Amino acid sequence: MNLWEGNITSGLNLDFVAGSASHNTLFRNYSSLQAINPSTGNPMTGGLYAVVLAYYNNYFYVYGNVFGPSTGTCTATNYERNAD
Repeated sequence: MNLWEGNITSGLNLDFVAGSASHNTLFRNYSSLQAINPSTGNPMTGGLYAVVLAYYNNYFYVYGNVFGPSTGTCTATNYERNAD
Protein backbone atom coordinates (compact mmCIF):
# COMPACT_ATOMS: atom_id res chain seq x y z
CA MET A 1 0.00 0.00 0.00
CA ASN A 2 1.37 3.37 -1.06
CA LEU A 3 0.13 6.91 -0.54
CA TRP A 4 0.94 9.36 -3.34
CA GLU A 5 0.22 12.78 -1.86
CA GLY A 6 0.97 16.40 -2.73
CA ASN A 7 2.59 15.86 -6.14
CA ILE A 8 2.51 18.47 -8.90
CA THR A 9 2.81 16.94 -12.35
CA SER A 10 1.53 17.09 -15.91
CA GLY A 11 -0.18 13.72 -15.35
CA LEU A 12 -0.11 10.56 -13.23
CA ASN A 13 0.63 7.38 -15.19
CA LEU A 14 0.52 4.02 -13.42
CA ASP A 15 1.50 1.36 -15.94
CA PHE A 16 2.11 -2.39 -15.70
CA VAL A 17 5.43 -2.67 -17.58
CA ALA A 18 7.47 -3.66 -14.52
CA GLY A 19 4.56 -5.45 -12.88
CA SER A 20 1.12 -4.50 -11.75
CA ALA A 21 0.23 -2.67 -8.58
CA SER A 22 -2.69 -2.52 -6.21
CA HIS A 23 -3.94 -0.86 -3.08
CA ASN A 24 -2.51 2.59 -3.80
CA THR A 25 -4.05 5.97 -2.99
CA LEU A 26 -3.69 9.19 -5.00
CA PHE A 27 -4.55 12.01 -2.59
CA ARG A 28 -4.31 15.81 -2.99
CA ASN A 29 -2.21 15.79 -6.18
CA TYR A 30 -2.32 18.36 -8.99
CA SER A 31 -2.22 17.20 -12.61
CA SER A 32 -1.95 20.31 -14.76
CA LEU A 33 -2.39 18.58 -18.15
CA GLN A 34 0.34 20.87 -19.46
CA ALA A 35 3.66 19.53 -20.73
CA ILE A 36 6.46 20.51 -23.09
CA ASN A 37 7.33 18.29 -26.05
CA PRO A 38 11.05 17.51 -25.53
CA SER A 39 11.61 17.16 -29.30
CA THR A 40 10.25 20.57 -30.29
CA GLY A 41 10.21 22.60 -27.08
CA ASN A 42 6.57 23.53 -27.77
CA PRO A 43 3.61 22.86 -25.49
CA MET A 44 1.94 19.50 -26.12
CA THR A 45 -1.57 19.64 -27.54
CA GLY A 46 -2.59 15.99 -27.27
CA GLY A 47 -1.89 12.71 -25.54
CA LEU A 48 -2.13 14.19 -22.05
CA TYR A 49 -4.11 12.37 -19.39
CA ALA A 50 -4.61 13.49 -15.79
CA VAL A 51 -4.59 9.92 -14.46
CA VAL A 52 -3.82 6.70 -16.31
CA LEU A 53 -4.49 3.44 -14.47
CA ALA A 54 -3.28 0.71 -16.80
CA TYR A 55 -4.42 -2.86 -16.97
CA TYR A 56 -3.80 -5.04 -13.86
CA ASN A 57 -3.62 -2.02 -11.53
CA ASN A 58 -6.41 -2.85 -9.12
CA TYR A 59 -7.88 -1.25 -6.00
CA PHE A 60 -6.71 2.30 -6.59
CA TYR A 61 -8.25 5.16 -4.67
CA VAL A 62 -8.28 8.66 -6.17
CA TYR A 63 -9.44 11.35 -3.72
CA GLY A 64 -9.16 15.13 -3.49
CA ASN A 65 -7.05 15.62 -6.62
CA VAL A 66 -7.17 18.60 -8.98
CA PHE A 67 -7.05 17.95 -12.73
CA GLY A 68 -6.52 20.58 -15.42
CA PRO A 69 -4.65 23.86 -15.83
CA SER A 70 -5.15 26.62 -13.31
CA THR A 71 -5.99 29.03 -16.15
CA GLY A 72 -9.35 27.37 -16.74
CA THR A 73 -8.59 26.55 -20.39
CA CYS A 74 -8.79 22.78 -20.07
CA THR A 75 -10.27 21.18 -23.19
CA ALA A 76 -10.28 17.57 -21.97
CA THR A 77 -12.79 15.40 -23.81
CA ASN A 78 -12.61 12.00 -22.11
CA TYR A 79 -13.67 11.17 -18.59
CA GLU A 80 -13.11 7.45 -18.97
CA ARG A 81 -11.72 5.40 -21.81
CA ASN A 82 -12.08 1.63 -22.15
CA ALA A 83 -8.90 0.25 -23.75
CA ASP A 84 -10.00 -3.26 -24.68
